[in-house]
Amino acid sequence: SAAFGSSPPLPDTPLHGVCSIDFDCDPARQPEMIAAALAEFEKRRAEPPSAEKVSSTLEVLRRGHEESLRTNGYWVGGLTACVMSTRYEHHKGDLARIYAERQTVQREVWAASTPETVRATLAETFPDSCLVGRRTVVTLLPEGEIPS
Repeated sequence: SAAFGSSPPLPDTPLHGVCSIDFDCDPARQPEMIAAALAEFEKRRAEPPSAEKVSSTLEVLRRGHEESLRTNGYWVGGLTACVMSTRYEHHKGDLARIYAERQTVQREVWAASTPETVRATLAETFPDSCLVGRRTVVTLLPEGEIPS
């Protein structure tokens, strides 16, 4: 699975976020899987996804969002993200305003998502230097297994 989270920046501040790619595999296959994930990421920076892929992904995101609105976990996580956001102090703790702002940004991003905007955003947000030296790899091994 893949995830990207960010904090809406204040004016004149850069976007800060985390991109994570998670997968299960035999620990011996870890280097192969990491190489495949990075190759796919690099491909997506160079080539736009199909319009069908963007459309189906947006539909899954919208449906998931609608379903999550009915869960306590969504609201706990969403309000916590608002409190932790750089917008919290800027809006003097007005959680309703921060939440509404985040939802507006989310709708705008979904509305503007096309194959080319997806590719361009990946290329701009993750320059080559990001893929080379600014990553952390964590491997969880079965209990009792010692890495060689």
